[in-house]
Amino acid sequence: MAVQTQYNERMRVAVAGMVATENPFRIDTRTVEPSSGIPFGRACKQGAEDHGVGLGGVLTNFVGISVRDVTLAPVTADSDYLDEYPQTQNAGILNMGDIWVLTDDTVAAGDAVHYNATTGVLGNSGGTGPIPGARWRTSVTGAGLAVVSLSGIHRA
Repeated sequence: MAVQTQYNERMRVAVAGMVATENPFRIDTRTVEPSSGIPFGRACKQGAEDHGVGLGGVLTNFVGISVRDVTLAPVTADSDYLDEYPQTQNAGILNMGDIWVLTDDTVAAGDAVHYNATTGVLGNSGGTGPIPGARWRTSVTGAGLAVVSLSGIHRA
């Protein structure tokens, strides 16, 4: 029996939550509080506990963007990877650097970065924001993958 019978000719450019460049970056470890978990590449807020983290929230509680973790076990036998942090697990939260995220609309390089206070999905207008020191590093037409650059100045 063959182990693998087909493969992609090319790798995907990126996935949500993947660190985008090797520019200096900073990632904190926090504990996921929401029972629904936290998807990769989403805006995150300070949780109720000192090292807790939740989705979205108000701008003054913004702590960073959730980073993809390839070491998490698949949820089902037919999935390649888990695409969110489950409740009570440690999560990597990028607070400085460049990260791929799935946008909710068209964004252009240089635009300010905003996010949905409930879902944490990032965009270039409306919702919560702009995040101080954050800019879109790449452009995308319509919803899709783009790079957000966080300078780290949003931290208190």
